[in-house]
Amino acid sequence: MKDQPLEYTGELKYQPQPDPKSTYLQQRLLCPYLPNEDLIEAVNLAIYLQRPLLLQGEPGCGKTLLARAIAYEFAQRWDIANYPYFPWYIKSTTRAKDGLYIYDAVGRLRDAQLVGTDSYKTYLSPQETKKLFQRLQDSYAYIRWGALGNAFREPNHRPIILIDEIDKADIDFPNDLLLELEEQRFEITEIGDTIEAQHPPIVLITSNQEKELPDAFLRRCIFYYLEFPDAEDLINIVNAHFPEQLSIELVAAAVERFIELRERATNRRDGKKVSTSELLDWIRWLQRYPPEEALEIIDNLAENLPLLGALLKNKADQNYYQRHRE
Repeated sequence: MKDQPLEYTGELKYQPQPDPKSTYLQQRLLCPYLPNEDLIEAVNLAIYLQRPLLLQGEPGCGKTLLARAIAYEFAQRWDIANYPYFPWYIKSTTRAKDGLYIYDAVGRLRDAQLVGTDSYKTYLSPQETKKLFQRLQDSYAYIRWGALGNAFREPNHRPIILIDEIDKADIDFPNDLLLELEEQRFEITEIGDTIEAQHPPIVLITSNQEKELPDAFLRRCIFYYLEFPDAEDLINIVNAHFPEQLSIELVAAAVERFIELRERATNRRDGKKVSTSELLDWIRWLQRYPPEEALEIIDNLAENLPLLGALLKNKADQNYYQRHRE
C-alpha cells in the first residue's frame, strides 16, 4: 500500500454484499454504494489535494454513506481489517473543540483533592489508589479524544473523517475548524501539547443546506453537489441491495410509484420528499409477499395507511396524495 497512491474506484468488487432480508439496522449500513464517475473524480481530487470534500444535496441522496463506502473499499483493496474511519455527527450544540478532545477538568480536580487532603487513604482501596496516582502522573489521562483527535493520532494509514451535517451547528462552527483542517494540527491548551496529524486525513463533510457556510471555509473545500438518483439509478440501487431477489416488473413498478410520490405527494414548498433509504425500507417490506401480491400493494398504496406512512411522514402530504390518486 505504501507504494500505491490512495485512489477510490467505486468498483462493485470492493462493495459489501448485503443481506436483503436483514432487519438489523447496523448491518444495513454496510451496503453497496454506486457512485457516478464525477463523484469518484471529486473524491480522488480531494484525496490528492488534501482538501475536505464538501457534499451537498437533499436528505437521503447518499452523502453520509460515501465516507463509509470509501473506508470499506480501502479495507478490501489493501487487506486491512478495519480501515481507520472516524464519523462525527454534528448537533446544534456541537462545538468545534468537541471533535478534537474534551478535557475532564472536574475529574482532574477531584483526583488532586483526594491526594491533597489524604482522603484517598480513607475511601480508596490499594488498587484504586495506585490508579489514582497513575492518572495524576499521566497528562493525557483526563483527555477524551474526538473524531479529529483520534484521526490525527492514527499511526498507520490516512484516516477517513466524516463530519456529518455541518450546517446543523452554530454559524461560527465551520470557521472554528479552519486551522485544524488546514494545518492538520491542534493544541491541547490544558497541558500545553500540540497534536499533529501523522498522516493527512481524508475529510468528507456533508451539508443539507440548512445554513449558508462561510466563504473562508468554502475556499478550503472541494465542492460537489450530489444529485438525487434518476429512475435508472434507482433501479440499479434497488438491485444492488436486493441481488437476484426481485422481479424486473416489481422493481420497475416500485420505482415508478416512488418517483410519483416524490413529484406529486406534497404541495408544500418545504414539504419533505421521500428518500432512497425509505424506498429501500419499502422494498424490504414488499419482498415478504409473492410478486403478484406485492404489485397489488404498490397499486393500492394510497389506501394502505401504515405502508404509506413508511414513505410520507406528514398527514397533510398523505391526504394530498390520496386526493390526487382518486
